Formats: sequence, C-alpha cells, structure tokens
Amino acid sequence: MKIFLLILFVVVFVASCDKSKEVTKEPFIRSTICMGTSLEIKVLDFDEDSATVITNLAIEEAERINQKFSTYIDDNYMAWLNSVNDTLIQVDDETYFLLERCDKIHNETLGGFDPAVGNLIDLLGFEKGSPHLPSQHQIDSVLKEVGWKHIELLGSNSIKKKSHIKLNFGGIAKGYAVDRLFHILDSLGMDNFLINFGGEVKAKGDNWTIGIQHPRIQKELLGVLKLDQTGSATSGDYERYFKKDNKRYNHIINPVSGYPADECMSVTIIGSDMTDADGYATGIFVLGAKKGLEIIESIPEIEGMVIDSAGTTFMSTGFDKYFRSN
Repeated sequence: MKIFLLILFVVVFVASCDKSKEVTKEPFIRSTICMGTSLEIKVLDFDEDSATVITNLAIEEAERINQKFSTYIDDNYMAWLNSVNDTLIQVDDETYFLLERCDKIHNETLGGFDPAVGNLIDLLGFEKGSPHLPSQHQIDSVLKEVGWKHIELLGSNSIKKKSHIKLNFGGIAKGYAVDRLFHILDSLGMDNFLINFGGEVKAKGDNWTIGIQHPRIQKELLGVLKLDQTGSATSGDYERYFKKDNKRYNHIINPVSGYPADECMSVTIIGSDMTDADGYATGIFVLGAKKGLEIIESIPEIEGMVIDSAGTTFMSTGFDKYFRSN
C-alpha cells in the first residue's frame, strides 16, 4: 500500500507539472553509491523537476533491495534467512521469485551459477575486505556446506534449506534491481533513459551506447553496444581480485572446485531481462567459453560474448546485431 500511494503521488506530481516547461536534449543525470558500486541514471526528454522526483523513487528502490538482501548487513532479511535453524522456511513473494530465478539459471548453466556458496565467499574473504587463498583442506571442509543441491523449492513460498547453508544473491541482485528501476521509470512515463548499475545496464529509447571494458587494459574499450529496450550484464575478473604467485584470483567462485573461477576474463550477456542476464553472465564465467557459448546459443532470449583466460574472444551468432568494435 505504501508503494502504491508513493507511485500514485508521483503520477499526480508528473501530471501536474507545467507541460510548457522546456525539456532539453542534454541528459539529466543522477548518481549514487549502492551495493558497493556506482548507480547512474541518465534521462533525456524530460523536465528536471519530474525527472528528479522519479529518479529519487528509483534510487530509493535500489537501496531498499540492498538493505533487504545485502550480506554485509547483520540484521536484515538476508541475515535472517541464512541464520534461521528451521529446515522448512516460509519466505516472502519477492524472495521466492528470486529463488525461482536462481533455480532456473542454476539448471540452465549446468550448475555454474550457484547462489548457495555463501560459506565459500566468507572463507575467501572478499566481502570482509581481506581476500586470500585458503588451504585445500579448508576449501574441502567448506565444500560440504555449499551448493544448490541443499535447497528445495516447495511452492507457495516454502523452501527447504539446511541450516548451515548460506545464500548469496550477489550474482543476480544488481540485475534484479535494474529490472525494478526500469519498471519504475518506464511506468511513470519516461521514454528515453539509461540505467547503469555497476556495469549492469538497461536502456529505453534511441542512440544509447555503452562501452565494453577491456579486461586487461584499463580505460580501453573492446567496443560498444547499442541498446534499446534491452540490457547487458558483464562478469569479469578485473574489478575484485587479488594476486598470489603472479596468478589472479577473482571474486566469482566455482561451486565445484571451491576456488575462484579461472576459465574466463569476462562474459557479457545481452537480454531484456536483467535478472536472468546477470545470472547467466556469472554462470557462464564459471563454465568457460566452450560450454558457455553452447548455452548462450540454446537460449533464444540472449546473446553473448566470452573472453577466455587466454584472451580469445567468442561471440554468439546474434551478438553483432548490438556490437560495434573499436
């Protein structure tokens, strides 16, 4: 009801704005930090007062999702879900929706995407700000306490979860947030905008282009994507990582080996559903180029580009519809 009344207020506010107020082709830009990364919204063809109100609503929604599902917060919904000792758990609609998406993406990526690896994430220390390489013995011990095989969706918002299993929605949370923000802006009358949430991007309107970061050369782009009513999600090993013995260890975990995935440098997925795209990018990053391209080609709703650990680039058959190289 609160969300409905807030949206109703925004609709009334926008409707009451002076229609003669001049709009500009210069983008209206709002930016903030959320989920530990940058969130930027660019809007064209809208007056500043209305754009301010609507983008505020979008930013508040992103922060709501962060406050609910962040694993950095000790007393939120995610902390409760991971600490409850009951085997049979009743969750809310939103959480069950995300769990259903996780289940689908886990199956379609042959287990490459697995949100039940929270204990491994804790062991490697990325979320604690002290990433390191554990011993094989430590990883083998924790592997007994991870894996989607320990989660069962029963319908009617009920799940079975072993008490020691920790969920982490980091592989889809930004994509889900982008979908929610897109819906808010779109439903409130915006026709020309772009959302960029830490590299998860979705746009509506003409002539929006975004760059694809080179995974090894800072400030250099591999090319650009043209987006309209669609988005792109990228998983890479070049943002959160540490080095040991001249080897790079990134934050994306292989749920089978327990170690950081090392088959790829980056994966970019294009699709209209950013929740799915975000999860596919993570799962395919774990699987590598060969299996990953097979999966991308088997899903009509997405296209993709994979750069393997040797630096070789692979593209799905429809990727060049969106991509322009430098």
